[in-house]
Amino acid sequence: MAAGTATWTAARCATARACSSLAVELAPHGVLVNAIAPGPFATELNGGRLKLPESAERMRTYIPLGRIATVDEIKGVALLLASGASSYITGAVIPVDGGASAR
Repeated sequence: MAAGTATWTAARCATARACSSLAVELAPHGVLVNAIAPGPFATELNGGRLKLPESAERMRTYIPLGRIATVDEIKGVALLLASGASSYITGAVIPVDGGASAR
């Protein structure tokens, strides 16, 4: 496992644990704690690498849906969590990653 992969995995696990711990701790106060776990998106992060066809093609092979996400595809989950429709959701980490975390 590459060092970058280990760091990414540790950060993701720490985020999930913090989310669940805070959700339990803050629930009695009416505070909801959730997280969105984005996968590969075509943004300017990492120098915009995933906007380059060769980088996107390489990454695409790891994604069950077979493509890189656009920023518009994370809006629905963010709106759900920001709305009253999520009033009974707490401690959740919602992946928006084209199925990559399901592997």
